[in-house]
Amino acid sequence: MKIIESIEEMREYSQQIKREGKTIASVNTAGDLHKGHMSLVNIGKDNADVIILSVSRIADYIYYNEEYEERIEKYKQTTLKTDIQLCYSQGVDIFCHYPDDSWNYEAPLDISIPALERLIVNRPKTRPAYLHGLCVWQQFFDIEKPDVTILGQKDIYQNLAVKSIIDDAALPIKVIIAPTIREFDGLAYSSGNKFLTLSERQDAVSIYQVLCEISKWPSYPSIAEIKKYIIDNVHVPYCCVDICCAETLEELHTIDRDAIVVILTFTGVGKFKNAIVELTDNIIIKPKFGEVDIRDNIIIKPNHNRTKMKIIESINEMREYSRQVKQIGKTIGLIDTEGDLHDGHMSLVKIAKENVDVAVLSICHTLDYFNFSTVEYEKYIKIYEQEFLEKDIELCKLNNVDVLFLPPMDDIYLDVPPLNVSIPTIDQLVIDRHDHPPTNMKFISGAKELYNIILPDVSVLGQKDAHQVFVLKSVIKQLDLPIKVITAPIIREPDGLAGSSRNRFLSPSQRQEATSIYQTLHEISRWSTYPSIVDIKKHITNRINQANGNIVHIDICCAETLKELDSINKKFIIIVNAKFGTVDYLIDNIIIEP
Repeated sequence: MKIIESIEEMREYSQQIKREGKTIASVNTAGDLHKGHMSLVNIGKDNADVIILSVSRIADYIYYNEEYEERIEKYKQTTLKTDIQLCYSQGVDIFCHYPDDSWNYEAPLDISIPALERLIVNRPKTRPAYLHGLCVWQQFFDIEKPDVTILGQKDIYQNLAVKSIIDDAALPIKVIIAPTIREFDGLAYSSGNKFLTLSERQDAVSIYQVLCEISKWPSYPSIAEIKKYIIDNVHVPYCCVDICCAETLEELHTIDRDAIVVILTFTGVGKFKNAIVELTDNIIIKPKFGEVDIRDNIIIKPNHNRTKMKIIESINEMREYSRQVKQIGKTIGLIDTEGDLHDGHMSLVKIAKENVDVAVLSICHTLDYFNFSTVEYEKYIKIYEQEFLEKDIELCKLNNVDVLFLPPMDDIYLDVPPLNVSIPTIDQLVIDRHDHPPTNMKFISGAKELYNIILPDVSVLGQKDAHQVFVLKSVIKQLDLPIKVITAPIIREPDGLAGSSRNRFLSPSQRQEATSIYQTLHEISRWSTYPSIVDIKKHITNRINQANGNIVHIDICCAETLKELDSINKKFIIIVNAKFGTVDYLIDNIIIEP
């Protein structure tokens, strides 16, 4: 990844790319990057040869004038390095950090955007943001020469301004609007989220919840009544609501066409004495359709036969439900979990929804699988039910799970006969690693019992648990079960850490240190030649130890069979199990084609 820090160098480099006949996609940001920004990068990769991600922090644009210099200095000292590492891990080609005094705010911009001019009059505080923001975008395009620019649906007014600039100047730039990326609780990803206290965050979640409620109304009252409903039900100190035409963002007086509901809120006091956390979100409603199904701001044609998520807690009821689904010719997808759900699990749900008619997510716990004593197990289950079960249920609803299967804890694994299957690679690991086994026979037998109950056509598994994926694929093949296995890519946190429910137990310093796992794996994947297996393991161990972590296990295996390799002579997988502080079983892996 090339790092550029001057306008002149960026201008010259983009011209060079153009001379080579390559296309450019630009993602322009204010820094402090997160998963929402990286979703724009991924779209850019699919639409251009070269991805430029730029960071520019403008005093008036973020209107924290009194603390601007302090914020800039803090960004350079801490967040800038994290942003660079994140871009490197996500395959950005050029990271451009523009100097803070780069922009000519007096650049003429003879363009009229009525919807924004209305807001400038009504909200004078945002006036510098819009005017200076427009000037800067015009200069971005002149410097970077993009063929494509990727914008996020969340920043709806910025999107209108950028598209207006492009249309007015007849620039040959394609605009792609990416859907809003949400955190596990539905909150739209934002750099401001990290400044929220726990209680403020819980209040902020009400923004998306209210938007979803409104999108499902069969008919709409007056604009004033809708706004009043939103203000009464969004639990933040300050809430501003716009209800506009979805195409032009002109203010509506009645819902007689496709509309967008925009909520802008301010909450908390942030990290600086005069800085408040700004949160914005929006949703598009189509009144002519009646009920609409909204997923990440993408409008889906209504399915009037859609029912609410079904929760099943009885094994017999689940068997009967599965049988009935099969009788009417529908397909079932299974996402098997141990609960405490996160974005990684929800990515499996999304894949299941794309491949089957009914997505079933199961949450099954077993004493043996977690290697707990009976007392520890009972304590764990009590904590789970009190603190996490409700969150898991809401997360499944938000992500359109059709059936949530919650069998009584450990019932799936009781009195299940052992399976007559042999998986030599795993069998030996279970013997060698009795303290940290990759799996056990009770889990394997329980998985087969789960297949018997749910009758899945598709099982969606996460690549992060590589041993588990290999085991379940082997069981399905040896028992000749009619189940297609889809292995989903690892979902990572913005800093590259593989998504895991264990991540929240890491302190801020440990979390930063734990990113060394993926950074090391990614670094190795870019080597042009490979030394001995011993030397590769030694390199990984040294890197993790330098980051104050400890290696539990490192496996370097054939990517197809998981058989331990003696030398690098075929496609291989590196699997790392590490511990940071008291948090163990932080696993990650990477597949490499030498």
